[in-house]
Amino acid sequence: MADELGRNEEEEGSEVESEERGLGDSCEPERAGGYESADEPSAGQEAAQRTEAGDSGAAPGSELLQYRREAQENYDRFVRVYAEFENYKKRAVKDKTEFIKYANEGLVKALLGVIDNLERAVDESKKNAHAEELVEGVEMVLNQFKDILGKHGVREVQAQGAPFDPNLHEAMMHEDSEEHDDNTVIEEFQRGYILNDRLLRPALVKVSRKVDKKADVGLSEEK
Repeated sequence: MADELGRNEEEEGSEVESEERGLGDSCEPERAGGYESADEPSAGQEAAQRTEAGDSGAAPGSELLQYRREAQENYDRFVRVYAEFENYKKRAVKDKTEFIKYANEGLVKALLGVIDNLERAVDESKKNAHAEELVEGVEMVLNQFKDILGKHGVREVQAQGAPFDPNLHEAMMHEDSEEHDDNTVIEEFQRGYILNDRLLRPALVKVSRKVDKKADVGLSEEK
């Protein structure tokens, strides 16, 4: 009896062990195939990660191109603004220089009438033999006026004996002449003046008109 009871207990223990092994084996495949561990990502998570990785890989390149285009546009805009500013500075300097050069134009024009009267006074006084001292005094004042104006860029227009220049001379009359070339200033009625490079007033002159002697001789013979 004792032997039979021992065998029965051994058999029951072996059956229990086999059942426990069977349960353990059946649980492992289900965990491997049917269940996911907490550490391993799911299929949906892996797809989302792949999408995010693809987007993150494409975005930096397009953003870099956009930044480069914006940088080039900003540089081009800077170059244009800088060029416009440089041109503005040049124009400002030129305008300032022109203003300084011709700031006294109105004053000089007003003084030209005084010079004209002084020159007439000298010319008339020279006709009087007893007015030598007066002539010297007036000439001193006249020369002083001209020196001051000359220091401020005023100079006379060359007229007497010069070829007629419509930019500097104004012809008041023409006169036939055998002694002068055609279109030559033979008399000056009023002096012209230039301030720096700008004409203040033209010289009033008489201009020669060349006479052909042979043509005159032919006409006289025909008569």
